[in-house]
Amino acid sequence: MRRARAIRRSVELRLAVGQLDAAGAIAELEAALFAWRGDADEVNARIRLAELQREAGDGRAAFELLQETQRFFPERANDLRPHLRAAFAAALQSAPPLNAAAFYDAHPEFLPEDEAGIRSVLTLAERLAALDLVDRASAVLRDALTRLTDPAARRPVSTKLAALRLAEGDAPGALAALDAATQGDGQEIERAILRGRALARAGNRRIAEGLLSELGDDGAEALAEIRAAAQDWRGAASAMMNHIDAKVPPAPAPLDATMRRDLARAAAYAAMASDTAALTQLRETYGARMQGGPLVEAFTLLTGESLRGVQDLPRLQREISQLRLLPERLGGLNTPAPAGR
Repeated sequence: MRRARAIRRSVELRLAVGQLDAAGAIAELEAALFAWRGDADEVNARIRLAELQREAGDGRAAFELLQETQRFFPERANDLRPHLRAAFAAALQSAPPLNAAAFYDAHPEFLPEDEAGIRSVLTLAERLAALDLVDRASAVLRDALTRLTDPAARRPVSTKLAALRLAEGDAPGALAALDAATQGDGQEIERAILRGRALARAGNRRIAEGLLSELGDDGAEALAEIRAAAQDWRGAASAMMNHIDAKVPPAPAPLDATMRRDLARAAAYAAMASDTAALTQLRETYGARMQGGPLVEAFTLLTGESLRGVQDLPRLQREISQLRLLPERLGGLNTPAPAGR
């Protein structure tokens, strides 16, 4: 027993002074576990080893070690549970996405409601979505919502689920996700924008526009997109110009990729509306600043005096089809726009 304690003290001392890294400490503590048997020292040694494994990026090993510890020392279950939850959250972030999803399915009751736990489930959802496994990511988030009780924890999970469902064109699913967490602090603007977009996708354009208009400059970009999707080009151009005025800094500040995209989109909406005043303003205010960077050709084309709106649609589409500046529904531009609801 004295030798085991000496090993542990030696490991901690060498870790503290940098003579031993986490991997070395883990190896020595694993080898020394056999010297602890059946007392508080063994439990503490196992907890410390699990902490090091978690810090080294192996949350799964930490979780399995703590589960084993719980089987050996059932009377310490309450003490071990917080450590199990921390290891569970770490495993969700460190394991490959599919393995992490399977691990979540096997032990969802260990999902912690603290910041680390919520971050782990959100990260897992993002990693699954990046693999085009959006339904799988949505299932994980839905399950998390059924288990989380703290409104502050439910809110970001609800928001992420709504964003995933909306990206898939599932407006009812997005609205249901938002409604699943209606209380809590933070994310008001993000959630309002998501709700506005989902309402518009569900056919409630008038309500969506009202909601986004109440957000002022923060809702202007989403408002422009909704109006453009309904072929209300003049309204889209007006909202996008408001967004530009609020979000793009004056010269000589450089234009980043997002600002350039927004300026090109504003020009596209104004061109489709034949709004010469807006096009002139964009050309004179931002034309020189757009030079030498992405989207300059599209911006120059759109703000040029030769562009004549709808009749130039084929040329417009050829130039910007790869830039995603206009909504996908560009067919039938010579037909009346759908009535707002």
